[in-house]
Amino acid sequence: MSGGRGYVETAFKVTVEKHPEKMKCVPLGDIELDIGFVRSELRGKECPSIITKKGSETYLCFLDSTQECSSYIEGLCKGGCSQKEIDVERADVEKLVHEVIRIRLMEYDYKVIKGKLVNVDSLSVIVPDYFNRFDAYKTSLTHFQGGILLAIDKSFKLEPDRKASLNKISEELGADVIESLGLVKVIEGDHRAFKPIGYCDNVDLARRMLRFLNIDPDRVDWSRSKIVKVQPHHLALSFIDQARKKDLLLMDDRGNYYTCLPVTLLYLVASLDNIKTVAGALGRDVSGVTKLTLPPQTRLDESLKLVRLIAGTLSLDDFEIYVADKPLLIHEDGSTLLRVQARLKRRSKGSEIIDRFIPTMSYEPIIIPPGLNEINIAIIRRIGLEEKYLRDRAGDLITEFKQKLKSRLERETKVKVDVRDFHYDGELREIGKIIKEGKGKGFDAHVVIAPVFDEREYAFFEYGVAREGLIPQALDLSKKTPRGEPLSLMYGALPIARHIEYKLGFRLVEIDYPSMLEDHVVVAVDATPLMLRGYSKLGVAPVLMDPSGLNLEYLDLVVGGNEEKVLDKVLDILSDKLESRRVLFYVNRTSVPQDILDRYASKFEELLVVAFSKRGVPRLLKLQSWGQKIGVSLPEGGSFVEHGVTGGSSFNVYHYIGVTNTIERYDLAPITASIRVYTRRRLSGSGERALLGYIQSSTGIYVESPYNLPSLPQPLYEAHRLSRKLYKISRWGIIVEK
Repeated sequence: MSGGRGYVETAFKVTVEKHPEKMKCVPLGDIELDIGFVRSELRGKECPSIITKKGSETYLCFLDSTQECSSYIEGLCKGGCSQKEIDVERADVEKLVHEVIRIRLMEYDYKVIKGKLVNVDSLSVIVPDYFNRFDAYKTSLTHFQGGILLAIDKSFKLEPDRKASLNKISEELGADVIESLGLVKVIEGDHRAFKPIGYCDNVDLARRMLRFLNIDPDRVDWSRSKIVKVQPHHLALSFIDQARKKDLLLMDDRGNYYTCLPVTLLYLVASLDNIKTVAGALGRDVSGVTKLTLPPQTRLDESLKLVRLIAGTLSLDDFEIYVADKPLLIHEDGSTLLRVQARLKRRSKGSEIIDRFIPTMSYEPIIIPPGLNEINIAIIRRIGLEEKYLRDRAGDLITEFKQKLKSRLERETKVKVDVRDFHYDGELREIGKIIKEGKGKGFDAHVVIAPVFDEREYAFFEYGVAREGLIPQALDLSKKTPRGEPLSLMYGALPIARHIEYKLGFRLVEIDYPSMLEDHVVVAVDATPLMLRGYSKLGVAPVLMDPSGLNLEYLDLVVGGNEEKVLDKVLDILSDKLESRRVLFYVNRTSVPQDILDRYASKFEELLVVAFSKRGVPRLLKLQSWGQKIGVSLPEGGSFVEHGVTGGSSFNVYHYIGVTNTIERYDLAPITASIRVYTRRRLSGSGERALLGYIQSSTGIYVESPYNLPSLPQPLYEAHRLSRKLYKISRWGIIVEK
């Protein structure tokens, strides 16, 4: 890498020299064990496996030259598995290549745990006797100019110590700590995840639950083991359904489903929240050891360290691949590097162009909603919780928050702001009368001053407030400084003020969009699991009626069997509503199926599709030369590497890896994204830059956080945010109405 300045990716070229023509497959439904466990066992037997869909059937497919893996799979199926051989296609080859690489890395003390390669010999202590950290890597395959790249990104794996049982916490730190924890897991069986919410004395239920988990209840000393009231993980849908049918889930007086388990058979999940909770109870400051971001030079050095273990030719059965030992290098003067500039407009003497949106700055609004002369906000104060979490500082902290909120809103909206207390100590699920009373008094938004640890209660509150046309917000009092003191509430004023401004219709900046997007409607779609309809997906589609980002509307919610069917339905609705329009369509995924694109290619005057993803992409880093030494730093925002152009039956596909963030701070890792652009026309170099510049500008149009910019284009950010809210609401059985 000593050849001067440029850019480098933490990705390495992979060449497939030889691969098998056939692989064995079995329908996924034939296998009764957890599929992640099965694939782990296959890796241990040096059998690469993949999950793939062929027609309407989903299969587990694997390579097996020794018949050992076939025999193992056969033993998992009652009455035998319907195994068959099918052709290995190009997409299958790439997935199998990744498995071959992982299998070879397992020879160097690495283990695949939840998609990460974890070095099991690299233990370091975070909280003695409670939490440890292991070195790990995220790996994935991506493309460059028709070839394959192995993307490597240094990561970490947090794990509980073997001594970190809930029994230990109960005895040493007290019962209150257990109730404030996030997820815990069962020590044996399939390690089911639960959320502890208190204690109970129902020994019979706890014994029956252990039998359901295939654990012998007689191994527990019930006279010494406390029983914990726990909620099953909300994503374990089939598990919850089975537990309900066997009367293993009860409902408490607040409407929460729960079961009971002995504290001695539960251990901690090593989440950052759990680590901070336990460390806070111990009086330890873990802010340094839980910071998991790495500087650019370290990221590159670590990727080189891992790839050197497998560089060269790798062979496994009929597979033969070559892995380069040098990362992908892009020279500044090469045609693969594109630099773009974000362009936002704000009101001043003219329409001033700004190339960076600084979150903490105040701006005069470009748009003021007509007829809105005053903003009224109700601060719902739950006095009992204030006293518990803020003690004698409650009055001063909340007074300061209200002052900051009022000041920020008046500066940025140029209207009168009234912030009033609304004392309330009931449950948020029963707040309907107060919401209606508040609406009658002209409130526009409600801010709850309370710890939001009861997600079900707050989901009801959000749903109820939104139904009345008001804006729900919350300020969490349960967060503390490393010294265990309450956090200052004033820092919550900016994001809450910005959210209220945006939802009321105020706009502070607009996008200076390129002429190529003139007359375009900008639509985004993101989908979330719908808890009320099994494994269906619920899609949200915000619509910008013009590319400036000022006029936002929404399509009705869309329900589909999976994410692709949601995309299909949204495009179908758009083709009816916007048949004669030009459409820029954002989707939150790495790619869009070609058959869906072909189906709608001719149904719009122009259809431009952008697949935007932050998952599984290599890091883009900047090489710098200081005398005789070559170093690595963060690239500036707006640097994109073109990873080739391919032609489909209807669309040309442009693939880029880029850094989209427009803020420059030394302690922030750049937002690296994979972008695929599908268009029926060929883009010129200036057209590519104009489109990428627009995408980058879109991340600065709606900014709440005082520290970070959104990492997604604005309509996609809005779709993603709403999807998460709808998921939280629907998982508690609240009917989501259009």
